[in-house]
Amino acid sequence: MAGKFTDEQLTALADFFGSPAGKAERDRTPELNVAMQHAGEAVDKNVTTAAHAIYCATHDCDSPRLQPASAARPAASTRRP
Repeated sequence: MAGKFTDEQLTALADFFGSPAGKAERDRTPELNVAMQHAGEAVDKNVTTAAHAIYCATHDCDSPRLQPASAARPAASTRRP
């Protein structure tokens, strides 16, 4: 880490994490990580749903929802004319 930061930057980081604000950030990090994970899952679901809708607008899709992956692969869908 020392190779990526100057001595002044390392001192500033140490001062920050030793301060009440730095302690509060350390204490909240686990909560923030959980919140970020949940937000990422919601974004992933929205992107997947939108991508599926776009794909199904030009291909034959039987289901409005994506099906879970299975060992057997279904036949590829055919592009609509």
